[in-house]
Amino acid sequence: MFGIIYKFTIIAKYKFNGHKPFYVGQHFGLDSFDSYPGSGKIWEDFINRMKKDFPTCWRKLIKREVLYQRPCSQKVLDTMEAYYIKKEQSHYSYRKGGCNILWGTANKFGSGNPMKDPKVVNKQSESLKRWWESHPEEKVKLSKRRKGSKSSNETKKKISNSLTGMFLGEKNPMWYKKVSEETKKKMSIAQSRRKHRKPHTEETKRKISQSRAKYVGEKHPLYGSTFIWITNGIENKRFNGRIEEIPTNWRRGKNENKKI
Repeated sequence: MFGIIYKFTIIAKYKFNGHKPFYVGQHFGLDSFDSYPGSGKIWEDFINRMKKDFPTCWRKLIKREVLYQRPCSQKVLDTMEAYYIKKEQSHYSYRKGGCNILWGTANKFGSGNPMKDPKVVNKQSESLKRWWESHPEEKVKLSKRRKGSKSSNETKKKISNSLTGMFLGEKNPMWYKKVSEETKKKMSIAQSRRKHRKPHTEETKRKISQSRAKYVGEKHPLYGSTFIWITNGIENKRFNGRIEEIPTNWRRGKNENKKI
């Protein structure tokens, strides 16, 4: 099949970021291309607006250009779309009238999902916050639905697998950041409130005791371990000093000015 990379520009008196709106996209097939209006959320908003303002002639107000056309595979067409989006500067972040939200196709080979764009994520987050603030009754309904519900062991396992390693080392959002005195004060107040919360019932204490019984003595995963800090002057790391020897060029202690 023929693959096409197109550039559509609206010639009506519409503006987007001070320029005429345009969009770069892909299409397969010559026969259906002449009637194809383009896609994409921002672009479709302009198309719908034109259909209302110019119901009989809106198609004539779109300048249609073909940037690439030849028989090719889907992967080749995806590559060419990403290339022309950058070449034509059609991504909305250029603020030159481009209506592309993604830097490439929505297929697996390309951007995959608009939520990979930080600007889209922030916009979506703000929209959700406003919605929840204006619908407090939905919070109550959601709370009631979830109250008393328990996740299955399979669900718990999936959640655990998805979170494993997500916040380790440099992936942690607090990696190598210093906490301000104001934040420390807030954390202290929050912890002090926990001390005065309602104590556990005898039933809860019994359940906690039973769940921890399997980790007593030699059954504990850290049984026999003696962790110490070691440093090579650049990095710091915890080290099991009982079962291993300190590596060459490392020493006991910690360099406080370096990453942990």
